Amino acid sequence: MGSLIDASFDVRLPVDVDELASKDYASAVHQLLAVARTQLGMQVAWVSEFVGADQVLRFVSSDPGVEAPREGDRLPLDGSFCTRVLSGRFPALIPDALAVPEAALLDVTSQLNIGSYVGVPLVGPQGVTVGMLCAIHESASPGMSARDLAAVQLLAELLRELQDRALSAAKVVADRDAVRDALLRVIAGEGRHPVLQPIVDITSGRALAAEGLTRFTAPSAVDSAVGEVRSPAQWFDDAARLSLGDQLELAAAASVLDLLDGGGIPSDVTLTVNLGPGVLLGPGLPQLLEGRPLDRIMLELTEHAPISDYDRLTSALRPYREAGLRLAVDDAGAGYASLTHVLAVRPDWLKIDMALTRGADVDLARRTLLCALVSFAETIGSRVVAEGVETVPQLAALRGCGIELAQGFLLARPSASPAWQGLPAA
Repeated sequence: MGSLIDASFDVRLPVDVDELASKDYASAVHQLLAVARTQLGMQVAWVSEFVGADQVLRFVSSDPGVEAPREGDRLPLDGSFCTRVLSGRFPALIPDALAVPEAALLDVTSQLNIGSYVGVPLVGPQGVTVGMLCAIHESASPGMSARDLAAVQLLAELLRELQDRALSAAKVVADRDAVRDALLRVIAGEGRHPVLQPIVDITSGRALAAEGLTRFTAPSAVDSAVGEVRSPAQWFDDAARLSLGDQLELAAAASVLDLLDGGGIPSDVTLTVNLGPGVLLGPGLPQLLEGRPLDRIMLELTEHAPISDYDRLTSALRPYREAGLRLAVDDAGAGYASLTHVLAVRPDWLKIDMALTRGADVDLARRTLLCALVSFAETIGSRVVAEGVETVPQLAALRGCGIELAQGFLLARPSASPAWQGLPAA
């Protein structure tokens, strides 16, 4: 069995794969989870499977008397630690969940009473992430270390070997191929369409821009029998896992930018599209932008996506920006690379993550931070856009901080034909 474990750790667990394999699969997994709890000093451990937009808890082990989720429970992937670990927004080992701002704000943190967390992906035979092995404790665990993470990674390897023995490889391949085929059809334009959500000048109620989003009507390939429709995030996650992420991003962006040609978009409205660093540095960007009015386009760079070479990114975008293209940093404040992104790329717009926007009307700390970000943005020649605005008090609080641009359901929902004027103002 190949090892993912750092050789500097001598991690030994009281389990034997051959002995486990002699048991039924459920008993073997429960034994491994019990080992995980004991090894880490955690209260609850589980193995989940990604199904559509959820993670389904297939096996759960908990300390006696501890309130824990049950086997078969579904947890939304959108609001989970798991997706953030897989995308790099969260570390795999979190000794104190309340010390990580985004983690502290997640609903699941209070729902599952997560004080500390460790989670590693479970990878199927074809290299696709199929679920997670996770463990939690209601209290912070400051003594947790890289050795504990290595132990969980080793347990994940053991689980994978058990799965390889217990599951039919042919079924795994068939499911992977079905997802790939569905993605290729979606990339070609089947089962998806663009919608626009206005970005509003809240001093006038007029839309200055609109973010291009993608809505999917294609059913899940794996769950087509029940007609399940995956969320946009799940489609993009599936595409990334199968090395089709850049293709789907480019296809979705092209569908949005095509609306500039006869799509009824006012001439003074900019369209924004979300693109990751892989696309911005890849061969598809010139083809995407060729012949388009660059002064009406803004690229939103997702701030938690890793960038290894900022100089290369800046050089690649320079000719387009000199021709009128603008750049925004998206979800600022949601991850670990916000200031690095902002200082390196000097965006025209700084889009503030909704986790900071929500509660701004009742939380002085949030308002103070928002006001500071407005001052910072002015210093670097940028403008702040507040995302996720849902209430009138939030809008008033943002205006009080000097924020003039906002986006959210209060102002306008994503639509194929949004209104451009007469929108809410503060």
